[in-house]
Amino acid sequence: MSEDKLVQEYNSIIDPNPKKEGKLKKMNLPNKLTMLRIILVPIFILCLCIPVEFWQFLEENLTFVNAEVASTVMSYLALIIFAVAAFTDFLDGRISRKNGIVTKFGKIMDPLADKLLVSAGFIMLTGLGIVPAFVTAVVVFRDFFVNALRMFGSDNAKDVSAGISGKVKTLFQMLQIIAQIAFVAS
Repeated sequence: MSEDKLVQEYNSIIDPNPKKEGKLKKMNLPNKLTMLRIILVPIFILCLCIPVEFWQFLEENLTFVNAEVASTVMSYLALIIFAVAAFTDFLDGRISRKNGIVTKFGKIMDPLADKLLVSAGFIMLTGLGIVPAFVTAVVVFRDFFVNALRMFGSDNAKDVSAGISGKVKTLFQMLQIIAQIAFVAS
């Protein structure tokens, strides 16, 4: 084998398509929305995690901070972030169905993103004393168990897309979380 052939073979192993743009640039819009939902989860958690005591500490040391106002603003910010993330779930599904975009990434990551968002919402509401811990445990266990079955099915070339009952369940869970966060914020 000539040196040129070896170099070509080596380059094809390292980068089989050197002119191809980065993977994120080639990712379709529904998958980008799914990734956005995943990115919004820790931001949502952070907004609800900052305790009132932190704001009270700042209020004592900084004259321009009002603990009650800051805590309320963070709760409303968490509400907005959760609502936007929940809307991306609706939007990516609608775009996928309208344009016939179905990817293996989307089949796995979209339900996982939903579960991360819903689980984070229930866990945060449990931490705030709004939702009982056993309810959160059941929701989180069930969601991740179903997701594990879905991943197992995808490895065995079975259809793993969510059914209508799962979509309705997720919708009601998200609406419940939004209502509870609105209650916390007010």
